[in-house]
Amino acid sequence: MKTLSLEVCIRAEIDGAFAALLETRPDALLGLADRLFLHHRQPMMDFALEHRLPGVHAYRELVIDLETDRMLELVISPALLARVDQVIG
Repeated sequence: MKTLSLEVCIRAEIDGAFAALLETRPDALLGLADRLFLHHRQPMMDFALEHRLPGVHAYRELVIDLETDRMLELVISPALLARVDQVIG
């Protein structure tokens, strides 16, 4: 698994972080529990969705990409599917 740690302290740095993510293509996106990410979590989730990056976020929004799950041969339980906010693919 590739990892990339990016320091983002203000909103203006988020777009630069997105550009770095596109360049390096890490395996997932991790959004930490931070006020900056809390206030700007939607652009982060939209970016992850648009670029098909699995994400782990500190704030409640569960999205499952069934196409990726099938590609990775994952089995998603009915109990988990019942809790998702959005299913794509």
